[in-house]
Amino acid sequence: MLTALEAYQMGLVAQVFWPTSLMSEVVPRITNMASCSSRVLNATKSLIRSQNKDRLLAACLTEASMLAEIWPTSECQRNMRAYLDHCDTL
Repeated sequence: MLTALEAYQMGLVAQVFWPTSLMSEVVPRITNMASCSSRVLNATKSLIRSQNKDRLLAACLTEASMLAEIWPTSECQRNMRAYLDHCDTL
């Protein structure tokens, strides 16, 4: 569990609002966004997603490479068998 401030500090959320000011902060932003053209909003979303997509792809490739090294090891195989054996007894 994280607090909102901790999530902000870790970069998981872009901004944190106090509950008492949420509506007065968010409604004007939503109104402003709604007044923008859908073409501009879609272009902005595409730019944001493309940056995230590249980072996610890089993370997935790194993870796949690490897993390819770890999975064949005898230690990993032994631990997976132990886990599956444990699941069978539940």
